[in-house]
Amino acid sequence: MYMYKLISFALVGAASAMASGLSCKAYGVAGNLVSLDFFHHDSQLLEFTLDKTVDGHPALASTQHSKQLFQFFSCNSPSKHYKKGGQVRSLMNTSLCLTPGTVYLPSDKMGDAMPYPENADNRISLQPCESEHSLQLRKQWFMETETNKAGLVQVSQQGWRSDSTSDTLIITDDGVALTSHPDKGTEPRHLHIKARV
Repeated sequence: MYMYKLISFALVGAASAMASGLSCKAYGVAGNLVSLDFFHHDSQLLEFTLDKTVDGHPALASTQHSKQLFQFFSCNSPSKHYKKGGQVRSLMNTSLCLTPGTVYLPSDKMGDAMPYPENADNRISLQPCESEHSLQLRKQWFMETETNKAGLVQVSQQGWRSDSTSDTLIITDDGVALTSHPDKGTEPRHLHIKARV
């Protein structure tokens, strides 16, 4: 009887562990990460480099050439906190995901959304993909949007349902970050996956 209960407990534990993990599949365009303006005229190639790091992980930066390929992976929502979405994964190692340093919380006032965690390094890095409901998965949770150009999709950070969508890039000498609001007086640039030709 004791052995039966132990086996039953182990099976229930295994089932709940499987249920809490992510089920994801590759979806849409596979290609390079690029920064584009609204009209898709001004393009800047991006790649992860160890020349710049975030907590020891490669940081996203501007480059002239890149062989790094990425693709959006559509995943089941791990909890009711998440909208439909998934992760942007490296095709060289699909266990590594785009990981912004923050998500953005809507402002209580009419002002800009607020980064969370506060005072965190908001640059995008390449880190192990999270499969459990956590802040890390929240930061890695993206949505893909088709554009009117073949072989080009926009990706934007979704976080939780209650978070602001982050789809505007901030590009500096230290790396690339995402924000939910562009700086006043600058043309917004957005993150895309562009198929290699």
